[in-house]
Amino acid sequence: MKFISVLLFILFISACSSTPEPAPKKVVVLKMAPVEPPFKRPTAEQLDYLDVLRALEVDLENDEIRQLYEWVKAEYDYFYQTNFVTGSLVRGNRYIPYLQYRLRQAGLPIEYSYLAMIESAFRTVALSNKGAHGVWQLMPATAKELGITPEQRKDVVKATDAAIKYIQAREAAFGNDALLIAASYNAGEYGVSKRFVHVDSKRYNYVTVYSHLPKETRHYVPRWIAATMLANQIKRQGKMPAPESVLITDKDYQIAPLASALGMNKKEFETRNPDFVGEEFLTNQHNFIVHPNAHPVNAVDGLHISAATGFEPQFIAGGQLNIATRASAELERKALLAKAKRKIKPTIKRSPNRTSSKEVSQTQSNASYIKVAIQPGMTFSRLNRWFDVTETELVALNPSLKKGLRAGSEIKVPATNVSIKQYKVQAGDSLLRIASNHQVELDDIRLVNQIKGNHIRVGQVLTLYLPEG
Repeated sequence: MKFISVLLFILFISACSSTPEPAPKKVVVLKMAPVEPPFKRPTAEQLDYLDVLRALEVDLENDEIRQLYEWVKAEYDYFYQTNFVTGSLVRGNRYIPYLQYRLRQAGLPIEYSYLAMIESAFRTVALSNKGAHGVWQLMPATAKELGITPEQRKDVVKATDAAIKYIQAREAAFGNDALLIAASYNAGEYGVSKRFVHVDSKRYNYVTVYSHLPKETRHYVPRWIAATMLANQIKRQGKMPAPESVLITDKDYQIAPLASALGMNKKEFETRNPDFVGEEFLTNQHNFIVHPNAHPVNAVDGLHISAATGFEPQFIAGGQLNIATRASAELERKALLAKAKRKIKPTIKRSPNRTSSKEVSQTQSNASYIKVAIQPGMTFSRLNRWFDVTETELVALNPSLKKGLRAGSEIKVPATNVSIKQYKVQAGDSLLRIASNHQVELDDIRLVNQIKGNHIRVGQVLTLYLPEG
């Protein structure tokens, strides 16, 4: 019996030592190698999907990868049947190289640039019904927390810096989980983290928390991945819109001489840059100006992006051209006005009998005073700010004001310090843009024209009070 036991033991050891090791299985390597491939025979779309996950360094188990793909596929099929991605890429080809350049500088995946596509379709004037604004759709409070003003949200350079700062701050909260960071961009950090109480503390990720997220956020992340997949496919097939030659400048240059310096007439400039149709100057922010030069130009200061720079921003100092800016033109205007005032000291006299309202609305009136309709909400302090006139001076011109301002009445104000402009709303205009271009307060436009919210229509005529002093 003992002999049989020893014999069996020897046979068992021999069998173990002679059994060949199984060949290792091929695996799809993400940040952490899964035990087996997430798809046995991946389709082209599945391979593109896995490429995006690799780029984002996503750490998911195989069943989670497959589950996420089902959500992404639904959004991918929708995008594939519409022109949302292709249309957004055409609109965004002047911004995408700069966005990706800044993301690379910050050590972040360039795929985050397509969050801006999902947020705004690369529209700088995009304004949500909740108040989010600009390419990155930042809320006013979020913008202030990130170090920019609400008005600067439509400034692509400053808004991109703010968005990068936001993403980096979320890395501190969610580690390096790009999917949770993207989810928080939509729902807020707390909007995501408070859902963790519903899942296993060992598996905090987008897939495990998915069913507890707001409906909009459940679509948001798969939509971002799907849009990135399609953008990558379009690029690989050589159908990506060619990046445009762009000048990025924060100077408010006068447009006509700027266009000439960049090799265009004003009409061609406006065709390539429709945001500035009918404007005399650039706006006071970082402007992305498209021009026809294949090589960087040295006509004006700024960052230049073109094929010659490898579509990387390259700063080039301007040449000897002296192109006026809004600021320099204003200084020159004030100098001429001061010179004229030294020669003729204006006095308040009675208004001429024949001064048409049309003449007053287009240019500074030649009359010594103009008439202003009092709207609900107007105060002496606002009138002082608009027309540089004190309450005492107004009462002297308008004895009825001793009883205070009365909505619906009409008063006289000195015309020497004011210009009243009738502005006709153009296609693509917004109240924010009109206020910025004319350097007036948004609330002032609303008050003078009795506008609630931000709704304006093309062809609507707005009254703008433009102080001259």
